[in-house]
Amino acid sequence: NNRMALTDPFYVTACQEYRNHMLRGHVEYIVTDSPPGLSCIYCREDDIEPLFELARHYRRRYINVDVRLTRDPMRAFQTYGRNHTEAQSRALEGRLDAILKRFTNNVYQTMADRAAPHEIIRWCDEEVLGYAPR
Repeated sequence: NNRMALTDPFYVTACQEYRNHMLRGHVEYIVTDSPPGLSCIYCREDDIEPLFELARHYRRRYINVDVRLTRDPMRAFQTYGRNHTEAQSRALEGRLDAILKRFTNNVYQTMADRAAPHEIIRWCDEEVLGYAPR
């Protein structure tokens, strides 16, 4: 039962890492919106610590670049395609920020808009890879 499996955060985290592992040696970069550790924001309280340690173990295998996209506060909250209300989403954002702080203190944050891809690439070039501005 796939739906039941997706409710197990340890299974989801292991699947995420398996996908990353299968790409290793075949690609230079992996870009994902579902990295190991994301399940920590959805799991039960008593699973956070062991799941966090598992995700930290997986993260050590890679050079990680963490980007946090924020929503434009002037735009209305879109409910289409979402499983959570705006209040629930804000609570999950708080959990995400807390988990990210535990993984790293180098999170790039930018607005989720048309300029975001260019901003993220610029940040990676300058701050992560050490390249001069183009």
